[in-house]
Amino acid sequence: MFYGETRSLSVGPHALYRKAKYAAANPGKVFHTVAIDRRLEFEDGAHAGKYSGHTYYYKRACGPYSLESMQECKSLKKLSNLINAKDEDLPVKARGEFPSGAKFTTLQVKAEADRLYNNGRDKVRRTKKREARENKRVRRSLSDYGR
Repeated sequence: MFYGETRSLSVGPHALYRKAKYAAANPGKVFHTVAIDRRLEFEDGAHAGKYSGHTYYYKRACGPYSLESMQECKSLKKLSNLINAKDEDLPVKARGEFPSGAKFTTLQVKAEADRLYNNGRDKVRRTKKREARENKRVRRSLSDYGR
């Protein structure tokens, strides 16, 4: 959902890799990306100047798409028609694809680096929380002795 200044969807490398891997393992499944532009109403219209004039956007598959690269939909009926359409009947802007071949391999490498970075960051957070709990416990025990 779009509220502020952004004009594109972001999908992290690890999330996109998981989706692409699942899509490759399930060739009969169809994946959809739907964006909803709410900037006209958000914060009493503070971002109305960035509103695209369309409420819904659609793209088959999944990826970090900009609104300009997605198919505009003025109504839920139009969105529903795109979701139910065959690939060959989709407008060009509604067609998307998952990374494959060399792009998939590159995505896999980026996803692993992203996963390792996030795991390291989470480990630091857990350590800081544990230390804060221990410090709090020590302060409580010292206060019990009037210090």
